[in-house]
Amino acid sequence: MVDMSPSWLLLGLRTTEYIHSRLTKKPSEMNALLTDLMDRLRSVNRDVNEGCFEDLRAAVKLLTNGLHLTIEAASAPDKKTRANNLRLRDQQLLLAYDRFISLTSLKPGGTITGKSVTIDNAFLRTAGYWGTFHYFVLNQKPKMALAEVLTCGVEHPILALNVFGPQFFGDQLSTKYDKHRRAVDELKFKTVAECDVEERKLISEYDNDGWRMAGNAAKYVGGAAAGFVSFAAVSAVATVIPFVAPAAPIAGAASVRAVVQDIGQKRARTISSIINQFDGFRDKIAKAAEAEKMIATEVVAQSTQRLEELKKIEPMGLRRMWSLLAT
Repeated sequence: MVDMSPSWLLLGLRTTEYIHSRLTKKPSEMNALLTDLMDRLRSVNRDVNEGCFEDLRAAVKLLTNGLHLTIEAASAPDKKTRANNLRLRDQQLLLAYDRFISLTSLKPGGTITGKSVTIDNAFLRTAGYWGTFHYFVLNQKPKMALAEVLTCGVEHPILALNVFGPQFFGDQLSTKYDKHRRAVDELKFKTVAECDVEERKLISEYDNDGWRMAGNAAKYVGGAAAGFVSFAAVSAVATVIPFVAPAAPIAGAASVRAVVQDIGQKRARTISSIINQFDGFRDKIAKAAEAEKMIATEVVAQSTQRLEELKKIEPMGLRRMWSLLAT
């Protein structure tokens, strides 16, 4: 037996008891929790959409039905009605649990395609653990509920940290990850802004050089026309214009070529600058990815240790502690 009062365990029990109390008083809160879950998943991957989570939404609906039946059972006029409501409640909750389990059983590393997007199974598996956690909370089985959170921490550490937060993984890891996410977001914003400036510069140069090109092209075309007129004039009158006029289109063409070369050099410099910025951005993102891997490693180690501790605690002992926290 281990000491049943480590801070992480007490905080976890308080959290599960609070969720149980909140949901049994107001079942509609399940929808708010589901919205919060989706927001947390999108904070990791903006491509996450509800088209991939239809089974999850259906399972949450079943959980909500079970909560309503629990309330109805408590206010039933007779034992028979109460027993019937409780039986129906158990059926609804079990159906929800089956759907959640189907999500956690998805192939690790696989993908699923929703509405115009494909996402990693890790997101659905994490959502499944979120569901089984709530199933055990509503069935007043705190040990099983905590085990679901920690198992998710082992299998999908970053997603678990996002979804379940400091209540289960502690302030230190959560704060470290939040700082990491803010740094990555700032890096992305800064890089996009800098590249946007270069892009606008490139567009501006295209516009300015376009006018230069047009002007020199006009000289070229004008020179050619002048040459044509001059040669036509030779047959009419003897002048020196034919020998001067052909130089006009040649000079115009040379001017156009000079502008083209200048534009090409500018484009090369600007594009090279953008590529260098993206290379720098890529290097910084690679370093950020390594930092995230280190955080994930910490979450896995912590979750594994706590799972071992949890296994040594008697379920009834946790239930008694949970009941005391509720009073």
